[in-house]
Amino acid sequence: MGKNVCPCPNPPGGQATCEDDQLAICRIENGMPVSECMDLPSKIKAFAIQSDGTHPRYLDFVLDAVTRGASATMSAPVRERILTQGEYTDSLLGVRVTFRLPKLKDAGSQSARGA
Repeated sequence: MGKNVCPCPNPPGGQATCEDDQLAICRIENGMPVSECMDLPSKIKAFAIQSDGTHPRYLDFVLDAVTRGASATMSAPVRERILTQGEYTDSLLGVRVTFRLPKLKDAGSQSARGA
């Protein structure tokens, strides 16, 4: 099984190294990198595989995990930008986040978003 590697924002750098079927997240909080490897709940994973990574529940799960719930109040263009760029910044809290979507097993190809 391969790895899903997410580089952390610079500075300070670093990386989150996860299994290829996990959501890889790297947060910079108080100037320090904090990495997370998140397993997809089985139902969310099924939605993702069936839709080749485009199902709204899958994308909502990813956004909620990355933004820690802040995505609920974001406009659709902002949400799309986060998914497309694979990064999120909350300047009020001083948090920068990068992420890499997991490889969707049993799908023909992974969505290009966040890859």
